[in-house]
Amino acid sequence: MRCSHSRLIPRGLVWSWVFIVLSVGCTSTTSRPTAGVSDVYFTNAESGPGTQRYATGNIRQILPEVRVFDRARGGKVKLVIVFADGYAHEMYLALITASGNRRTATWSVSSKPDFYQWRTSIYQWPLNANWIAGRYEVELTVDGVSAGTYAFDVK
Repeated sequence: MRCSHSRLIPRGLVWSWVFIVLSVGCTSTTSRPTAGVSDVYFTNAESGPGTQRYATGNIRQILPEVRVFDRARGGKVKLVIVFADGYAHEMYLALITASGNRRTATWSVSSKPDFYQWRTSIYQWPLNANWIAGRYEVELTVDGVSAGTYAFDVK
């Protein structure tokens, strides 16, 4: 016994449906890669103003990672986001303080056509004696996609 649905569904209708599914799938697929975030960490290191070019393949040689910040020393807590692309990005973060308060921020970086190996976007908070000692967390979103939760300590 042969089972055939060709009499029930016209062949032209099937091909039309396949065309629509493929068309919708192709138009909803972005031509731009995903966020391109290759690293996220904290530092308190200073670097020069404006755009800088460095002869190193590792940003941590220039801005070393710091996980514990000292209120007595002051300075800044800097969130470093390393991108492996030259595309524009939109960032959103929520800083959850040691006391449980939430502080949010949004910012963006423009596209960089002369991108070479990596580039960074840095968000910073001034650190002083008013900060409560304890663990702080940052929930990061890049281009509408969660880029993870990152923690640092203040002593």
